[in-house]
Amino acid sequence: MKTFVLLNHTLTEEQKTELGGEIFELPSELKKLWGQVPPDADYDGVQQHLKPILEWAENADRIVAQGDFTAFAVVLQWAKVPVLVATSKREVIEEDGGKKTAIFKHVRFRQVN
Repeated sequence: MKTFVLLNHTLTEEQKTELGGEIFELPSELKKLWGQVPPDADYDGVQQHLKPILEWAENADRIVAQGDFTAFAVVLQWAKVPVLVATSKREVIEEDGGKKTAIFKHVRFRQVN
């Protein structure tokens, strides 16, 4: 199974193991596009901006996507394959002195279409 990953960060080893199969992460030039969706663009403008990414992901068996909400909506509407999002659980560690640190732990992938 070929999973194409549309994220601003790299999957963890735990996430890669859960997905299994072949995993294709965005090449650097496309990762830049995914992370720089023009905030002044309308929906059609975002579609045009993402065209190279959608062409890259055409042969996916499934897609993992998270990021800009409109970009995610474009992918979700375009995709003819399952689209997955990562879910996480926040754990807060309180240290002496009241300092709190939040750690996000991956729970699972959820199909959204």
